[in-house]
Amino acid sequence: MEVVEMEYMQKKWYCGKDFFIHLSTDFTDYEGKLHIHEFAEISHIVSGEAEHEIGGIRYKVNRGDVIAIPKGVAHTFRPTACDEP
Repeated sequence: MEVVEMEYMQKKWYCGKDFFIHLSTDFTDYEGKLHIHEFAEISHIVSGEAEHEIGGIRYKVNRGDVIAIPKGVAHTFRPTACDEP
């Protein structure tokens, strides 16, 4: 299987035939907008704290948390505190 790695502005994408991985490392100025995907999303919080809104429910998340977002469910992400991983 061939994996393609791309990098742009503190973000990396890994793309293969059957998967897509997006790694972001800097959310200090991120302004999350409600959106949906045609794929399931898994988020791992490496550092800091944030609020995830998934399907209209808000969740506080911290370093070490893993969040699963089903395909087609509206969600957004808002950082609330930053720290080093």
